[in-house]
Amino acid sequence: MIRFLIAVFLLCLTQCQTTHYEHVRVGSSYPQGNCDERGQVIGNASSYKDARKKSIDDMRHQAARLDANYVRLVAVASYGSAARGIAYRCR
Repeated sequence: MIRFLIAVFLLCLTQCQTTHYEHVRVGSSYPQGNCDERGQVIGNASSYKDARKKSIDDMRHQAARLDANYVRLVAVASYGSAARGIAYRCR
């Protein structure tokens, strides 16, 4: 029983620490206003189904971890399985 509880705890520890990314907007233009660049973010999708959306969502997750709220989309791979952008924190 104790092993089961430890396994559940470890699973929750890795899965429950998700960063909410709903506030991170994505656009192709440079951000307007007072914004600080946080760095490059790269998103990947593990499957071709909805690959573009998944790779952009992964990129938004990374931006949220950098405390960014805007990503300027720089490139998307031909099948959408990867996306690259620059994360910004705008006030």
